[in-house]
Amino acid sequence: MSINDVSAISTNREALDAFYREHIEGVERFVARRVGDPHLVADLVADIFVAAVEGAQNYRATRGKPIVWLYGIARNVMAEETRRRSRELRAVGKIAGHRLLDPNSLAGSKSGSTPSDRSKTCTSASMRSLSRIERCSN
Repeated sequence: MSINDVSAISTNREALDAFYREHIEGVERFVARRVGDPHLVADLVADIFVAAVEGAQNYRATRGKPIVWLYGIARNVMAEETRRRSRELRAVGKIAGHRLLDPNSLAGSKSGSTPSDRSKTCTSASMRSLSRIERCSN
C-alpha cells in the first residue's frame, strides 16, 4: 500500500484490509509493551484501527509514515483508556466502605416508615438503654 493511499482505508475495504495486514503486528507489539492484559491489548488495538479508519482523511504523508501516524493514534487511545480507568477507580473509591441503599431503603418498608423514621426509632431505643447520667454527659 502506498503512503498516499491511507485516506482510502475509510472508503475502500481492500485498502483497509491491506493496511491492517501491513500494520497489525507493529501496533500489537507497541500496545503490548505498554499494557499487561492481553484482552485489553486486543480491545485497544481494535479501537486504534477504528480511530484510524475514522481519521484517515486527516493523515498527512508529510508528517511521517503511516505506522508513525498509527503509533500517535495508539498513544491517544491508550491515554484515553488510562483516563477512563482513573475515573472508574475514583468513583469506586468514593463509594468504597459506604453501605449502598437497597430499594426498600428509598421506598420505605411495608409498614410505611421511611429510613428517617427507622433511624429515629433506632436512636430512641438506643437512648432508652442508657442510664440518665450517660444520656446527659457529653
